[in-house]
Amino acid sequence: MSYLVFARKWRPQTFEEVIGQDHITITLKNAITSGRTAHAYLFTGPRGIGKTSTARIFAKALNCVKGPTATPCNKCTSCKEITNFTSLDVLEIDGASNTSVEQIRDLRENVKLSPSSGRFKIYIIDEVHMLSKSAFNALLKTLEEPPAHVKFIFATTQAHKVLPTIISRCQRFDFKRIPIQDIVSKLKKIAGAEKIEIEEAAFFNIASAGDGSMRDAESILDQLIPYKKGKIASGDVASLLGMVDSEVYFGFTEDIIRKDAGAVLELINRVILDGKDLYQFMAGLIRHFRNLIILKASKDLTSLVSQTPDNIKKLIKASENFTQQDLLYSFSILVAAHEMMRRSSDIRIPLEVAAVKLTHLSQLKSLPQILDELKSLNLKENSQDHFEQPQGRILNDKKTSPPPMPKLKKSEEQAKNSDQVETSKLDIPQEISSQWPAFLEGVKNESLLTGLYLSEGKILEIESNHFIIGFHNEGNFHVDYLQKKENKDLVEKKLSKFFDKKIKVSFVKSKEIPNKTSQAEKDRADKEEPANPIVDSALKIFGGRIVK
Repeated sequence: MSYLVFARKWRPQTFEEVIGQDHITITLKNAITSGRTAHAYLFTGPRGIGKTSTARIFAKALNCVKGPTATPCNKCTSCKEITNFTSLDVLEIDGASNTSVEQIRDLRENVKLSPSSGRFKIYIIDEVHMLSKSAFNALLKTLEEPPAHVKFIFATTQAHKVLPTIISRCQRFDFKRIPIQDIVSKLKKIAGAEKIEIEEAAFFNIASAGDGSMRDAESILDQLIPYKKGKIASGDVASLLGMVDSEVYFGFTEDIIRKDAGAVLELINRVILDGKDLYQFMAGLIRHFRNLIILKASKDLTSLVSQTPDNIKKLIKASENFTQQDLLYSFSILVAAHEMMRRSSDIRIPLEVAAVKLTHLSQLKSLPQILDELKSLNLKENSQDHFEQPQGRILNDKKTSPPPMPKLKKSEEQAKNSDQVETSKLDIPQEISSQWPAFLEGVKNESLLTGLYLSEGKILEIESNHFIIGFHNEGNFHVDYLQKKENKDLVEKKLSKFFDKKIKVSFVKSKEIPNKTSQAEKDRADKEEPANPIVDSALKIFGGRIVK
């Protein structure tokens, strides 16, 4: 007898042997035992997960000599013929090579014929999504109301390509990817029966490479036997499939923990020299850090990590060297590099840059840390009495600190203590005069109009803690505006803060103050410009000029 590959030799023959699809096999068995089998079924899901095998088991269950039964005997003529693909009543059709409407018309004529020996004539159409639209339409009427002795079972990996009118006439069953642990259990059973020596870690490598497909995993195991004589190790699986061994990923993590950028770059270079696929290596790194994140979140989530018990222990130990924020940030770096590799002409560069960046995790600060530092800085600045320069600078050093109040004469101090107001005029100190423009800009930052109107005035006197600011005789509007409580309070607040003591302020009209508005009118008259009060007001408020 010719050699049978594992995928055929170990194909499930009963519902109990179908792994990872209990939600489907239980439903089908109950339908059979209760006599509620439908006339059409749609089995959909990824490759190699048991769709066609389940369809054949279902056909045997319906046509078994002891049936219909949920446990076909696999010994009667009908069961054996279905197992050997020689049954005249169970017809398997490849949808990819029978796409034309003429072939579906022939099928529609054949369904009228009674089964030769079994109870039902069963049509299993694989890759049914490959049928043409006209072929689907030709099948609609027959599929909706077939003869009582006919059953249809459609299998597809792309259910979205099947016409909704076809799906609506079927009972749909969605097959799922087989969990890695279930694949490992089946592989161990095969290895034991075939007397194959293989390491525990190798089973997980094979199952991981199978990507949820039992057939793919069995094919890989079949391929490993002639590749390696003696015991099969995990490194053999990696070498055969071009995978990167898990120890490389643990080495990568160790280099990150040690912050050794040179060692990380050397490791990547070895991976390249070994001929490994860098895309696959990066995908493995992302899975590795995903496992670290899960085990960092909880050591009880080992069921979510498809690794050997020894590797899980290593992952838990490695995760203790990182914070959860470090792992999440590392994951985002790797994902971004993976995307960049797709767009880069040299895929090695994004990988190396990401690896070096990971070695500097300790120098990076999380967003909460940055926000806390900014908050502390703001609190520190707000605790200091300072004055803002026009350009936003703060007068917090000795050179730019506000000048002290002028020392008062003894008579003035007595007047102050006795709450009497003495109108002794003082020369305005040079320090105050030089700082006055900056003070005005500070007021403008609080209220633009208040600062602009205040700039029209001039300090006339300083009486103890009382500033008297004068305006031109025609400046009624300025004085009235600044005398409003909210505006006067603003000016006094800024002055008090500047001199570090409580200051009062008064606004008066004075002949000594030149009329800036009149000067502007004079300048305009010299330029033969027509007077316009609206323009004058706008120029004065916003500090503008007319451009010709």
